[in-house]
Amino acid sequence: MTTYSYAATNGNIDGRSSHDAVRNQSRLKRAAHLAVVVISAMVIPRAHAFASQSSTTTRAPFGAAFTSKIALEGRSSSTASSQLMYQSYAADLSNPDFVDNRNRNRQADFNQRMRDAALGGQNNNRRRKQMGAGLNGPRKPSNIKLVETLEDYKATVADETDRIVVVRFFAPWCRACRAAAQQFYRMAETNPSLSFVEVPVSPDTAALHQGLGV
Repeated sequence: MTTYSYAATNGNIDGRSSHDAVRNQSRLKRAAHLAVVVISAMVIPRAHAFASQSSTTTRAPFGAAFTSKIALEGRSSSTASSQLMYQSYAADLSNPDFVDNRNRNRQADFNQRMRDAALGGQNNNRRRKQMGAGLNGPRKPSNIKLVETLEDYKATVADETDRIVVVRFFAPWCRACRAAAQQFYRMAETNPSLSFVEVPVSPDTAALHQGLGV
């Protein structure tokens, strides 16, 4: 009987021990699971932050490489255009007609400068007069007369009884007078029945102005 009771007691003790062991194992599993959850919560945000940093650090070199690629392409295109221009200029220099034309133009310019220097600027003055006559000549209407002497002024203005006479006194060096000349010419064009007279103010016409008292 004692042995049986001891065995029963011992079996009871063994049953409790096995139950406690199962409970302890479940507790350990829960603790391990919680530890895994905590570690995951701590590690995953850091992993995301590291991934974002690594992505930003890899973007910068890519952008820099892309920019440098564009710069290299621009340099290569400019270099190619420069080479084309150089080749075209070299081809022109190799053409005898192109070289002859350049030399001929330079020789003509040199001869013209030497001719002007020998004439003391007279050729330049003649060219200016021709240019001025070509510009002002066609614009000047036919009913405008230039008067430079007192006798012409009396015959054209004072003795005129049939038509109205419009007189303009001007100085050749005056810019405002040259600007007003266009309006004077336009007035003469729109009024062909009137007579228009121009009287220049210069040392050559001093006697005319003294005789007129102006």
